Amino acid sequence: EEEEEKDSPLPPLTHPGARMGTGVAYVHGKLFLFGGEATHDNGQNLFTNVVTVGVAVTPEKGPNPKGFDKGDEVHWTVGVVTGDIPCPRANFCLTVIEDKITIYGGQNKAGDNLDDMYQLDPNTMEWSCMYCSNGSTLPSQPIISFVQKRLFSVAPSRSSYDDVRVLDFGKIAEQSSFVPKMTARVTEELDRMQKFNSSALGNLSIDPNQGDTEVKQRDLLLKVNSCIYDFKQQQPEIELKQDVLRDAIVLLQKHGVNMDKSDTQMNEVVDSWGSVKKQVPVARELGLRVQEREALKIKNNINTYENARKMYAFEFGKKPLFDYVTGVDAAYKNIIQGREELLKADHELEELGRYARIFEFPELMEPSKAIQDRCHQELKQMLQMWHNKDMITFQLDEWNKTLWDDINCEDMDDRAKVYFKQLRATEKFVKGTNAYTVTEQELKNFLATIPLVSDLRHPSMRDRHWTMLMDLTGVKFVIDEKFKLKDLLDLKLHSFEDDVGEIVNRAQKEEKMEQALKKIGGTWVNLEFVFSQHKDTDLQLVKLSEEDFETLEDHQLQIQNMMGSRYLSTFEAEVTGWQTKLSGISDVVTIMNEIQRTWAYLETLFIGSEEVKKELPEDTARFAEIDIDVKKVLSDFFTDKNAAIACNKNGVFKLLEDTQHKLELCEKSLANYLEQKRRIFPRFYFVSTSDLLDILSNGNAPDKVNFHLPKIIAAVDHLDITPGATSTARPTATGFESCVGIEHIDFTTPLKIEGRVEYYLQDIQDRLIDSLRKILYTSIKSFEAKATVAEWLKDTPNQIILTVSLLDFTTCMTKVFTDMTAGDDKALENYWKGKAAGLVSLIDLVRTDLSKADRMKTMCLITLDAHSRDISLKLLTNGVDDINHFEWQSQLRFEWREKEGDCFIVIVDAEFRYGFEYIGNGARLVITPLTDRIYVTATQALKLSMGCAPAGPAGTGKTETTKDLGAMLAKCIYVFNCAPEMDYKSMGDIWKG
Repeated sequence: EEEEEKDSPLPPLTHPGARMGTGVAYVHGKLFLFGGEATHDNGQNLFTNVVTVGVAVTPEKGPNPKGFDKGDEVHWTVGVVTGDIPCPRANFCLTVIEDKITIYGGQNKAGDNLDDMYQLDPNTMEWSCMYCSNGSTLPSQPIISFVQKRLFSVAPSRSSYDDVRVLDFGKIAEQSSFVPKMTARVTEELDRMQKFNSSALGNLSIDPNQGDTEVKQRDLLLKVNSCIYDFKQQQPEIELKQDVLRDAIVLLQKHGVNMDKSDTQMNEVVDSWGSVKKQVPVARELGLRVQEREALKIKNNINTYENARKMYAFEFGKKPLFDYVTGVDAAYKNIIQGREELLKADHELEELGRYARIFEFPELMEPSKAIQDRCHQELKQMLQMWHNKDMITFQLDEWNKTLWDDINCEDMDDRAKVYFKQLRATEKFVKGTNAYTVTEQELKNFLATIPLVSDLRHPSMRDRHWTMLMDLTGVKFVIDEKFKLKDLLDLKLHSFEDDVGEIVNRAQKEEKMEQALKKIGGTWVNLEFVFSQHKDTDLQLVKLSEEDFETLEDHQLQIQNMMGSRYLSTFEAEVTGWQTKLSGISDVVTIMNEIQRTWAYLETLFIGSEEVKKELPEDTARFAEIDIDVKKVLSDFFTDKNAAIACNKNGVFKLLEDTQHKLELCEKSLANYLEQKRRIFPRFYFVSTSDLLDILSNGNAPDKVNFHLPKIIAAVDHLDITPGATSTARPTATGFESCVGIEHIDFTTPLKIEGRVEYYLQDIQDRLIDSLRKILYTSIKSFEAKATVAEWLKDTPNQIILTVSLLDFTTCMTKVFTDMTAGDDKALENYWKGKAAGLVSLIDLVRTDLSKADRMKTMCLITLDAHSRDISLKLLTNGVDDINHFEWQSQLRFEWREKEGDCFIVIVDAEFRYGFEYIGNGARLVITPLTDRIYVTATQALKLSMGCAPAGPAGTGKTETTKDLGAMLAKCIYVFNCAPEMDYKSMGDIWKG
């Protein structure tokens, strides 16, 4: 039954139907289905090896040759195949390689694995077997895939490694197709060689002498010589091919192909080729007489042809196609004519060349061939030249039609440069022709003109500039909607390149100038003063904001640059006008700022101070006039508000100059007045002019002067002032409050504040010094009788405490040296121990609950007592027992002298009276050995009335040490920093003070 089923024909398949395990391929716009378990029209289910082909059909249009599109139907047909048809199968591997369908393996109906490979050519529908085996070595359940021309199989194995196999079927395919192709090729080549040998033997047997006429003899000789020529040309190839064919026959025989017939034919070919080789010299000898006669004729023909070509080449160089005036159309016609002439000569050249080769003197044709090649090359190059010329002319004509508003200079320039580059790429021969030279110059002129056109299209161009251009070129034109590029190019702008550039540059510079003037005008039309109320009055002071002043300076600079421009003439009147206006604004604003500043602070003195009015009556009257003028100007400015209008009114600047001059006179009188006040009370030298004016103007109001007291006496914050009993009675100062730390001191005797301010301030200073001197004397007595240091500290000012401590230290050290002279060697050591014990008690005191002021006093006392302890220890360590020893003499030694009733400070040979300058309740500097050295140096400088300049890095204490020495001496200390504003006048005021 199985045999019957295999042998019975397969039922027809009109469409694929239900199919499992099939293979599908898409090649050349068609679908190919092969194999699988298919269901046929009669319902029979079986394995198949039928190839079914599907093509796309578009409804209402028919077959779609481009392949499948959306909506197409598929019409199926059963393919008629030939060759080695594979057996029915399913679940095989299929791929398309080089437009051929390749299948491998699969399973047959019995479920056996197949190990074979077939390839179907879709064009011929022919199957070919590439590989086949019984499948005995196949692994179980492999994964199979095609990769290029290799088949990879991966399957599990019993070991830890996978079973990987590779089948290189590409080589198999090549091998399978090699043998039949090679067999056919060998047969074909043998037939061709045999035919050549037969033809050659026939031609070589001809005797040229048997011709009836010379013409017939020549024809027979040509036939013989042509055969000899072909023999000589093909001999190496034919002999090599014979060896190759013999090797091919041997190789095919090894592959099992029956090559007996070919081998016999090969021997015949070799024998006939030998006969040809033998016949060649015989044939040459037979035609020798005719050969000599005809060779002479051909040489004469070649010589005649060469002379003709030389003459033609000379005439060729004179053809119109090399001249620019010929024009494109005429040049093309001339080129076509020349081409025809050259082709005709080529035919004659080829004929003579064939004769020359046959008669074995081809070198005679070389001169003629070189002439002909050169003419061809020149004609070809000139054709390209005229192509370029035609393209350039066409493009320039198109551009010439462009309207003025539509011109795109950048695009034209870029494209023209491309044309120029192409033109320059032509051969050297063409560059020597008139056609090239004129074309190149024409394009150069256009390239030179386009940038000028671009410049002329700049928005800055005005009618006056176009008029300049017309005058330059001598051509009148009108720029309207009909104006074209050609109209501008006709001006030959390239001849006026520099002049056109100058016109455009003028236009651009004038436009910038015009825009700048417009911007300046727009700014100052709306720019107004900034107003601020003057004190508590309705008067408004004026100024320009910082931003507006910067704008003014910038505009002045712009106008100044315009004045220096070579293109000023067009806007000269406007620029000159703005120069005047801006200068007026600048001058008025500058002088007004100075006047307002001076007037504002002088107003308080000359109008608000009765003392100044009394002292400077003439200047007071002058200032009254100034006051009226200034207020009127300020009122007018406030009314106008606009800076340009207000500052450029007639007579304003002149009035302000007169006012400034009057103010200078008032200021000078005031300066003399202030100098008198400073001479009376020198501390005014160290008070700013504005503060001094405020002090003098409020001299009759001590409570207002009290505000400025820290600027006069640095450590005093304010006085304790008691008002008078009546409104006319003068107030009384009873004491003062410190602004350095917390401390209040009462005057020993209240001071009645009366008289001028410079006098009563001196009285206050004297009363303060006198009070401190009396408090010091009282404190010296109370220190000797004190119960405890804590109680004594609370009731004594800090400055007095420290001075008394230093007086006590000097007194005790004097006694120590006296005792040591008397024989008490332990006097200094005992004093040092007592000083250290006293320091410990002060440290214990500072740890108690003290007020802020008392704590500061205690800490300052600890600082100086620690220094006293260190001095005594140093003297003890160095074994000093003489009061005149330098170690002791170099210390600041405080003494109270009853005779003078004052405190003195002695160091080395310098002696100073204690100044009683109030220093407040502030911290004191820790005294180090370096401090002691500066004390010695600085005090020696003071004694000698010399300067002292401590040197050292920043932050090491030079200034603070100098200030601390001033505190020790109770002298007034002023610290000045160098600044650019400091001049000889300010330096003079310091030395005067």
